[in-house]
Amino acid sequence: MSRYVETTLEGVHEEELLTALAALQLTPTRAARAGARLMLRGCLESAGRPVDLRFEEGTLDAAEDFGFLMAPDGLVLVCGDVDRARLERTLLAPVRAHVVQRRVEDTEGVSLARTHTQADGAVVVVVAQED
Repeated sequence: MSRYVETTLEGVHEEELLTALAALQLTPTRAARAGARLMLRGCLESAGRPVDLRFEEGTLDAAEDFGFLMAPDGLVLVCGDVDRARLERTLLAPVRAHVVQRRVEDTEGVSLARTHTQADGAVVVVVAQED
């Protein structure tokens, strides 16, 4: 097992995250009561951590459960350190790409030509100005 680590998902709002997760066909578990949080399981090396959205281990081939915390200054992915690189590549990169694509589609006078996610997780967006 491993310790939980955090990765901030900067510039993405909760509703955008939920829309991107739905587009990726990922359905998180939420607490039944509004404002309540769920606990990640933890292990001998790491105590459980509270999250607002939780995914079971095995999701996206993750070895441990993971989730998102809706922090005052943004969204935070909380996951085991053994899963961090994989989830940054298989979850955060596609979420960012989806958010950027939606934002471009919602911008008047601009159209999306294409997007590409690089191996390091960077999202390249090519846009075209409409005439």
